[in-house]
Amino acid sequence: MEIRRSEILRGIFNWIPKSEGFETKIRPILISRDSNGKFDQIEMLNRFAYTIVDQQRDVESVVIPLWNALLYYGMNRTFLCESSYASEFVSSIFQAYGHQQYHTKVDLELQGSSGASRTDAFLDCYKTRTPSEFLDLIIENREHLLKLFEILKQYSFIADKSAAFFLRDIEGLEFSLVPIDSNVARSIQRTGLFFTKKNEDNLIFEEIIRNVIPIKKRTEQTNFRALSDKIFEICEENSESPYKFNRYLFLLGADFCQNNNCDKCKISKLCFYYNLEVKEKEEFKKIMALKN
Repeated sequence: MEIRRSEILRGIFNWIPKSEGFETKIRPILISRDSNGKFDQIEMLNRFAYTIVDQQRDVESVVIPLWNALLYYGMNRTFLCESSYASEFVSSIFQAYGHQQYHTKVDLELQGSSGASRTDAFLDCYKTRTPSEFLDLIIENREHLLKLFEILKQYSFIADKSAAFFLRDIEGLEFSLVPIDSNVARSIQRTGLFFTKKNEDNLIFEEIIRNVIPIKKRTEQTNFRALSDKIFEICEENSESPYKFNRYLFLLGADFCQNNNCDKCKISKLCFYYNLEVKEKEEFKKIMALKN
């Protein structure tokens, strides 16, 4: 089976950044410099706090509305750090917009339960460093991104994927990893791009099956690195940005691959999965969905 890698890449880059999904899910979370070449320190810390909100929930129907509500109702560091009502405020917004883990640690103890509190993690994010201190942390470590990556992971609810998502979306940073969420892992494999080798676009189904990475296993270090490295490899060969490509793969997976919306996808006829036989599609999906 022939996979026209350059055509798939060109199709994705020409289509996805102009899509409605990009405007609603990606553009609002990009962090850019102002006309003087400086970052807004409050925006920077707010965006980092967003990574705590943006986990395990649908971005368009839950995360973005939840985030907008927090901003609309006057979320700021002084209130979150000093008000006795801050926990109640954040917890109520989380609950109202359908996010699980909205209970505080005190709530959990009263219920006789245990577990991590996203509300507490969100508040601690603002208490740990001021906006000025957080921006200084970013700027001072822009040449030492692996060190910054590890520092960010010291915050509650920030693991590899969350830290990588945040670093991916800051203008001018060039981190050597891109986040591999379920949508990225799904789309890069269904297109066939993950399985192609340099200067080799012919794929054999049996070989593909042996190399599929199940979605649930994408976070294992070797798999995470393999998927991330493939994105960099493809982009290096085609002089494209791996950070942009990663965002586009996320949207492709979220809006099309996840729900098998191949008929609405503008690159489906170039896609490895779309061109499989019915039985092959079922086998491919079965392996992709394997649980740990």
